[in-house]
Amino acid sequence: ERFSQFITYSENAPKSVAFWADKFSKSKEYIHQLVESNQLVNKKNMVFSEKGKDISKKAIFDYLTDFYEKYPYRAYINSESVRNELGFSRSWYDYIVSKLDGKEITLQKGGLTLKSHKIELSKKDKKSLEQIKHILSKIQFLPVSLKDIEEKIQCKSDQILELLHVLKRQGHSLDISNQLWMSRPDLDRLIEKLDEYYFSNEILSVGKFKSMTNLTRKTAIPLLEYLDKSGITFRRGNERIQGSKFPSKYKQV
Repeated sequence: ERFSQFITYSENAPKSVAFWADKFSKSKEYIHQLVESNQLVNKKNMVFSEKGKDISKKAIFDYLTDFYEKYPYRAYINSESVRNELGFSRSWYDYIVSKLDGKEITLQKGGLTLKSHKIELSKKDKKSLEQIKHILSKIQFLPVSLKDIEEKIQCKSDQILELLHVLKRQGHSLDISNQLWMSRPDLDRLIEKLDEYYFSNEILSVGKFKSMTNLTRKTAIPLLEYLDKSGITFRRGNERIQGSKFPSKYKQV
């Protein structure tokens, strides 16, 4: 009974037979006997109870359910953030997810989603989505802030952010930096401009980039930093040369 209590206390991070043998200064054979007599499970180098497994499965399912109640337009949630929030060890989390994958949840792109979850926009949100697309494409190459969008349409900032993520998945928008967004077609046009420029020039200055895009320094710098981060350009001092993903591979970013 005391051994079962230890197993319950460590149910978010089950330990191995070797761990318990060392902890109690007993042989592995003795621990195996305890596992059997207490009707516990020894799998994947972890000792746990069926009840503990069911509790952990429910914890992940409930977490995803709560997440989608708050963010119904998200395609998935980052898998690592779920693990951290629940406090599961890596091996235990991977094991529990393997038991859920394909049944109640789906693992994709490093994220989790409920198998039952479907994204269906309301009429109001469809209208707001089109308004946001228009705002993003209105001024060429200009990154738009969440605040700017909020001032132009009757929609709360958290809802705007959800719709921006919908547009991102559809290939219509991308997040340049914290709170700054841009239309994806604009980036494509910018790449074409840069391609023309680099055909006869090796180095791009901030000043030249500003004149090329008609942006102020305040908006040009975040966009340049995004291009650097994406590998489209590479910063050398205060200037930019072609990056490792320029131009043919940039869509993989």
